[in-house]
Amino acid sequence: MKKIKYLFLLLLFTSVMFSCYEDKSNYDYVSVSDIVIEGLEDTYSRISLVDTLKINPQITSAYTEDELEYFWILQEGDDNKNVDGFDTISREKNLSYFLTESPGAYDLYLFVQSTSNGYYVHSKAYLEIETEYTRGHYILKETADGNTDIDLLLDDDRMLTDILLNTQGSALGGAPRSMGILYSKQMIDPESAEKVKENCLGIITYDANVNILRASDMYLVANHDEMFYDVPANNSPHKFLTFYSRSVYMCSTGTYLANATTNSGSGILGFPLDNAEGGSDHWVHLANATLSAWDETNSRFFYITLLGKATLVNDNDYPTDNYECLFMGSYSNYAYALLRDKTDPSLLYLYKMSVAGMLRPVTIESVTQISATSKMHTATLFASNEKTAQYIYFVDDNIPYYYDLTTDTEHELSFSGLPAGETITYISNRFSTLVSPNIDYLTVATYNAGNYNIYMYEMVGGLPYGDPVRVASGTGKVKETHYLGGTYSTSWTVSTYSR
Repeated sequence: MKKIKYLFLLLLFTSVMFSCYEDKSNYDYVSVSDIVIEGLEDTYSRISLVDTLKINPQITSAYTEDELEYFWILQEGDDNKNVDGFDTISREKNLSYFLTESPGAYDLYLFVQSTSNGYYVHSKAYLEIETEYTRGHYILKETADGNTDIDLLLDDDRMLTDILLNTQGSALGGAPRSMGILYSKQMIDPESAEKVKENCLGIITYDANVNILRASDMYLVANHDEMFYDVPANNSPHKFLTFYSRSVYMCSTGTYLANATTNSGSGILGFPLDNAEGGSDHWVHLANATLSAWDETNSRFFYITLLGKATLVNDNDYPTDNYECLFMGSYSNYAYALLRDKTDPSLLYLYKMSVAGMLRPVTIESVTQISATSKMHTATLFASNEKTAQYIYFVDDNIPYYYDLTTDTEHELSFSGLPAGETITYISNRFSTLVSPNIDYLTVATYNAGNYNIYMYEMVGGLPYGDPVRVASGTGKVKETHYLGGTYSTSWTVSTYSR
């Protein structure tokens, strides 16, 4: 493929401008006919090293075919802003191009030019180049021998199984603790040695093993010791996530933020944020670009704004120093947390917090004691509806329930097509606006005799509706699942994809 340099393009387009007419002083004009390009879609999505991009445009013009020439040009940029260069991928009218480019967003142009007078027109389309690992529902699971691996449910319902075993040579040691999506994570590309931004997976086990993997090809970006300039002592990893435009790592010794994804960097972690010297598995993302989390080490809440500053949630009327956190969830500008009294475990409280606006403080609005008869006292799994209803979902004695946050009442959930005799290991509201149509599923995973099943339900008013619209099966026990989309946007909704 021949690289077209900027100078060439400048000369080409400049010559085109002047070749549309001859010396005006002689008033001797060259006849110019219009050229109409049709048949290009607005957006194409293809898989690198698998797909051939084929486009047959319809060209309408008074010029004969012998008088027309074609340039298919592929422009690679950074979020379609910073142009890195142009590639001429074909000079044929009908495009048939086997894709070998790296995953990312590209601009595809077709220039059609008259050879008789230099007149030209062009048409543009967007091209998303992916790999088989780039998009789909990633499934974090415990293997038969108690270690960690991942499967991937593709949009066409194919399954890629045991990805760590097949790409890294073995599963990750220890039972799965968490998996987070790190959109546009900073890293050093191993081939070019340049600073780049890539979508990554952050996987953590209960044996404190960590893998950060580039999603496009499962390249191992870093393990636990390679993440830091100076590895903290007694560092117990909890969670990776994307917050606004930053990659976040939460652990027992603090909460770390990588530089904003809008800048280039190595992705190596420095120091934890002030006022966030401890972390946990519990966090929520509020609609006004605020991250709220529980500090397990110091038994307190803190929040982080989009400026990357951590602040404690202080309220003398609602102390938290004698509690443990069982769960945090969110709905719009509200955060909810279930706290259990360490001295008297029979006491369970629901904390409701809110944020009034961007860069505003998170405040505790109310604290409600959960009834002693509530099944939440003995529940083993929790999740929240983050988009369509103020519900907390939970599982007690293998029966799913929902707690209505507006009425402080709980009800049993009814699922169509959920088999009896299978143990529920996961429940969550999975959603994504990165695909069309959007995803918004109440998702349940079950386990039986060494195998898992995942059932994804559409919802009406926050409750499952009808039969599951997607079902997936595999070996092992599901810990959690997250949808990885292709394109990152620094909107508040993106971070909730990595919950």
